[in-house]
Amino acid sequence: MFAISPQLSKIVLALLLLTPWFSLYQKILFPHFSQTGFDGSIIILVELIFIIFVAVFGKHPKPTKDGLYLLLAVSGWHITGFISAYLGEHFYPSLIKQIEYLIHCIFAYSAWIFLSQTQKQERMAWFLVFTFIWVIYYILGAWSITEDTFNFNWVHGTPMFNNIRHLGYLQVAVLPFLLLPLIANKNYKYLTCLFLLTVFWSSVIWSGARSTFLASILLSISLIWFYKQERRALSIMMIASLIVGWLNALQFPSNSSSMDPYRLLFLESRVGNADLNNIADLNKISSGRIEIWSEILTSLWPNHFLVGHGADNYSFMKPLINFNVSQAHNTFFQLLSGVGVVGMISITLAHLFSINLWLKIQATKINIIARFSFIGVLCASMLDGHFYHTFSLLWIMIILSLCFPHPQSKQETTRKRFIMPILIISASCILIFNLQKHWQSYIQQQFPLEYAEQLKIVQSYPSFYRPTEWIYREESKQELRSQAIELGKTIGPRHCNFHLIEFMEAPESNLDSLENGLASTCSKSELVNVKNERIQKYLNKGVE
Repeated sequence: MFAISPQLSKIVLALLLLTPWFSLYQKILFPHFSQTGFDGSIIILVELIFIIFVAVFGKHPKPTKDGLYLLLAVSGWHITGFISAYLGEHFYPSLIKQIEYLIHCIFAYSAWIFLSQTQKQERMAWFLVFTFIWVIYYILGAWSITEDTFNFNWVHGTPMFNNIRHLGYLQVAVLPFLLLPLIANKNYKYLTCLFLLTVFWSSVIWSGARSTFLASILLSISLIWFYKQERRALSIMMIASLIVGWLNALQFPSNSSSMDPYRLLFLESRVGNADLNNIADLNKISSGRIEIWSEILTSLWPNHFLVGHGADNYSFMKPLINFNVSQAHNTFFQLLSGVGVVGMISITLAHLFSINLWLKIQATKINIIARFSFIGVLCASMLDGHFYHTFSLLWIMIILSLCFPHPQSKQETTRKRFIMPILIISASCILIFNLQKHWQSYIQQQFPLEYAEQLKIVQSYPSFYRPTEWIYREESKQELRSQAIELGKTIGPRHCNFHLIEFMEAPESNLDSLENGLASTCSKSELVNVKNERIQKYLNKGVE
């Protein structure tokens, strides 16, 4: 394609280095996107810009036999995902989610190409560490200006995170990179590592995420085992930083039981008396995850077992398994639900081919650290949604790009090849068309519903449906508003909400006819917390 100039290379590198920071800070820059759940689309746009730059100016190596196997496996996953979306009940949301997965994968490839070409893997790794420290510093700043820190809602009010558990996605990913000063043999390496690890454990224990805590313990043991020459120093630093981190976390108490440090040891009152032989208590210990996973398996068998329901289907299930969560909180069940057994076979093969590539080519220090990071994320994702949220997936894709070594020969890095750039640019054009329709559907819902054209645009591409402005703004026309509620009962996530609105606003004479909709769409768990006299009467009738 075209040669990349030193000036352009610096610009593209700056874009890549700042992308992890932007993925978090954009919730502060664009709070409205975060509130509507559309913040991930901005990250996708940034990834696409980077992809196009690298496709045009990057030097793409000749695919090896093992590389082609990996490409075929990843392609099999995406093809299955698109088939699952087409066969599923909610095509457009699943289509957009699978498109986002595809863009993430192309972004990981593009980041690998660019970092290999510019030899900046170590700088990228350092920027991940810098972003982590900057995030903790920002949270401390928010703590210092909050008047009542104890009663403040840190679970949902921590800067840059919609939920405090999302901080754990960043923490477990960055842990191995905190050993960079030691592995790179920098000045004051022990003191620097000890400081970074202390900050890490302080934040992990303060946030109270058991999945992050347990995965970090396992990851720490693995790192100590692997780096044999520094085993003693690592052991001392890990233990010392864990103890000091625990003491530090106790200095920042929160009224929230989900941020109680002792819950990491299963000592808080909510689960302290649980009987591990009782499935109900195990469900409580797992915060309802066992129920979610078992219901997902039930929903797959037998009709959707092969290709799944389509990506991002959890919020569209009728009735919802657990109305308090929007995803499966387990990567295996999330992907299995989306693409079924066929897609999971492709994903498993992709992992196996990746490991085969890693074993065949000598790894750099950064490659090894990144692989530990990816393993840590996989472990933590067995209890949480690391592979669901866009900002987390961006971090994971950068880590994946650091896992793979450079192309083996100089010839492979210098020769210009056109097939891969043309394929990437062609795919990007197709994807941008769908994303443009997706964004247009979102924009129409940000204003009161005054024109029938707004409804038609959303109906033509219903990939996103959260019509808050349509339903609760006085300027919305009543006739169109009723149509919007009716549409939500069909295409919207959390269908029960639209049935509830209709039920609570209907005249008394129509309630009996509307109860069937509630019974078929809403679970009892979705209704018990609704503070409405009509709903309470309905529940007293004995709804299951």
